[in-house]
Amino acid sequence: MAKVDKYMARKKCEEPSIRFLGWRMVSLACLCVNVGVGFTFGAYSTFMSSIITEFAASRSLASGGLSLMVATMGLSAPLASYAVRRWSIRATLIAGTVLMAAGWMVVGTAINVWNFILGFGVLCGTATAFLVVVPPMTLINNWFIALRGRAVGISMISILLAIVPSLVAMGITAFGWRMTAFSISTISLALAPLMTLVIDHPEAVGQAALGAESAESKDSSTEGFETAAEKSNLLSDPVLWVLILCGGFYGAAGVSLGGHLVPFALGRGLDLSGAAFLASIFGCAALVGGFVSGMVADRIGGARTFAIMAFIQFAIWPCLFLSYGYSFLAVCFALIGLCANAMMPVITTLVANIFGRARFSRAMGLFSISTTPVNILLPLIVGALYDVSGSYREVFLIYAALFGVVGIAFCFIYRVEISRQSAPRVTAVAVAQGE
Repeated sequence: MAKVDKYMARKKCEEPSIRFLGWRMVSLACLCVNVGVGFTFGAYSTFMSSIITEFAASRSLASGGLSLMVATMGLSAPLASYAVRRWSIRATLIAGTVLMAAGWMVVGTAINVWNFILGFGVLCGTATAFLVVVPPMTLINNWFIALRGRAVGISMISILLAIVPSLVAMGITAFGWRMTAFSISTISLALAPLMTLVIDHPEAVGQAALGAESAESKDSSTEGFETAAEKSNLLSDPVLWVLILCGGFYGAAGVSLGGHLVPFALGRGLDLSGAAFLASIFGCAALVGGFVSGMVADRIGGARTFAIMAFIQFAIWPCLFLSYGYSFLAVCFALIGLCANAMMPVITTLVANIFGRARFSRAMGLFSISTTPVNILLPLIVGALYDVSGSYREVFLIYAALFGVVGIAFCFIYRVEISRQSAPRVTAVAVAQGE
């Protein structure tokens, strides 16, 4: 009997853990996204007034750090993609936290406004590329076939984006802006050990991606290596460039509205508090939008979800000029915010379905760098057109028309998404969803 007990104990130790670790990877990805977004977009504007006062800088010059950060983030996306493929997701995320710490250390020791701009823009921008887009999305793509959109949506819930501005303001008031910058640097560096918990592939621990039939039933591209033909096909694939053009405009439209929302609301006769509350509604709806769109993408596919969101915005943007009162305007901004933050989960699902696991990080890197110029230029173009015409009406109506074109384009992309998905993957998703 004792021999039997020893044998059973040994067999139990030899068996791999049945607890699926994918949701732990989602939590780590969510932490990375929160750090990358919260410690940049969330913190920057709160530091601006202190920087302007400290270095007698103009508002336009002090705001240049954010523009440089966005540009660096986009340009560094291929570097993040290369790091994922050359080393590992874990190493890339660790590097991201270290770069974020270095960036805020430079900010805290800045002796002039250019130190501030370059330290934040270059180092924090590169860190954000390593923490927000390619590596965490690749991690989720490796662990999830079914429920991928939902997993990405959870990872994109950026709570720090909402609370960091208030925390930074309290820190600056109590301890000064330099000590607050050092605190952000210390917190970023302290998160690096947590990134050692990242496991790049479920196969490394004897598990399979959620929705796969078994650890052996991987799709044809799980090996993580691309042949020269695959690389060439990716660059020459017209579907990727359609995603870049449509996704670039879609994302930039949300960014430009976020930057011009308060001025637009003030132009409609609202006071500053009313305009700021609309911005809060827009932001809260955006937090919900990422999760909801991920669930929808799991059910009906990325292309169909993208088309629906585009058609919603096609209908909503012209309504911003209707005179139905504050509540109606709040509903419009809520719907636009809901759709605006939905792009990343949907694009992630779509790219994974169309290009497979091996080419995912490279395709996302190309998508990020190619859409960066639009994200930088479109808000500036909107401001320039307003200066010329004195109204947002023409710009927003053009936006509505372009959203209609995007919706039609993704109705056709849906056929490509279905045709390129392998039969086992579609079956696995259906089984996971109980269909």
